[in-house]
This record gives sequence, structure tokens and C-alpha cells, in this order.
Amino acid sequence: MVLSSPAPRPAYLRVAPRAAFLSQLIAERHHLAPQRARRRAPIAQAVDAYRLGGGVTMVRMPAGYRKTIVA
Repeated sequence: MVLSSPAPRPAYLRVAPRAAFLSQLIAERHHLAPQRARRRAPIAQAVDAYRLGGGVTMVRMPAGYRKTIVA
């Protein structure tokens, strides 16, 4: 006589990790140098990017949003 339903069986499906992730693990394990150099922009270019990005937020405001209070 069965009083309750059996518990669901666990899924043993494994997803293979990505090759890029595995290569990072292997490189870190063997203390290898990074495969590509880090990108560093000049300071003036970074400041310009922040300045231009600041203007984009005005465009993305939702319709009806007010930035000033009208009394």
C-alpha cells in the first residue's frame, strides 16, 4: 500500500562548461600570462565617454517624467 507519491527523481543532466571558461581556469592554474592585453583608454577619451553618456540619460526618461517641480 502506497501512502504518498514518490519523490521526483533528480536530474543528472550535465551541461558542458564553455571553452573560454576552461581556458581561463587552465591559464590561472599554470600562472600563464593573459592572452590579450588589457585595454586602457586615455583619460581624455574616458572623460568624453562619461560626458556623452550623461546626455543619453535625458533621452531615456519615460514619457511624462518631470525633472522640475511646477508649483
